[in-house]
Amino acid sequence: MQKHDPGTWPIGIRLFNRPEHAERLLNSLKLQSTDLSATPMFVRIDGYQGSLDQEAGRPDRTLEVFNLAKRYFPHAQVHRHERNHGIAEVNFALQNDTFSDSSAEWSLFFEEDIVLDETYVEGLHHMIHLAHDIEEVVKVAIGQLNLGYILVPAEKTRSQFYLGQGTKAFAERRSFFFERKHLTEIYLRTIAGRQYSDRDESEVFAALAENGIFTIMGNNDVVHDRITAAMRRLHITSPESLFTDVGVEGETNFVHPEIAVSDLTTANVFHTTQEDLRQALPLLQAEAHAFEYRFFKDFWGGYMVSKSGRLATNVLIKKLFGSLKK
Repeated sequence: MQKHDPGTWPIGIRLFNRPEHAERLLNSLKLQSTDLSATPMFVRIDGYQGSLDQEAGRPDRTLEVFNLAKRYFPHAQVHRHERNHGIAEVNFALQNDTFSDSSAEWSLFFEEDIVLDETYVEGLHHMIHLAHDIEEVVKVAIGQLNLGYILVPAEKTRSQFYLGQGTKAFAERRSFFFERKHLTEIYLRTIAGRQYSDRDESEVFAALAENGIFTIMGNNDVVHDRITAAMRRLHITSPESLFTDVGVEGETNFVHPEIAVSDLTTANVFHTTQEDLRQALPLLQAEAHAFEYRFFKDFWGGYMVSKSGRLATNVLIKKLFGSLKK
């Protein structure tokens, strides 16, 4: 396998108006076993103006967050937005920053409501090395198993690698970002003009369905999980949890649940090899198919009890009776 220098893999960090959470994440990055002093680093701080924090009367502390970012990582490019753009737009800007500024094949991304184990970045680098020559794998992480395992549990003999999801602490392949970029831009145009928290889920569904992406939720994480699945690519993770999901009030108030798999407490990402991943690949692809199959069955069930579904059923029944009369 071709060697790739982890120091060329940029890091993007999304922050907002919560210096206490920003400091916990930044401090955990500073304490990583991997030296990040020369790593290209990009930080975007979403704006206060027009935010839910402003509506709630909370003070503007984004300058504090800016100063924290510069103090922990003086070499980082830190951009502080004046106006609030929301999670989706700021994440996309971060991805543009990292992938456009560097020719690195992968970039790492972190959100503010997590605290990293000191080996997280090292582990993520290991996962990137394993996946680099396996084109189907476009995102890697350590923790945050796909919620599909709740309804379609992994076989008890499964171990080491599972399907992941979300955008809290992961790495993405550069080529995949540019491949799915136009779909992200369609999504962003659809939710533009209003607060991210006030997006029109039905508009998101219609715009993306027209382009072959079906999602019943319009939040950034789910949309990009659905894009990854629709493009037949894989987001994989090690089951061990090398970060703590602290959850916060406001735009990101969801704490990912723990999902039981056989090696949840015994897995060690550093003990895995590329051959292990290649052997797991058919199982991961089969699980991805099972998740999609279940999703579309549930989607059909929801459609059939909807107004449109009832209308379509009535039309079919009338046609059936009409043909019987003949």
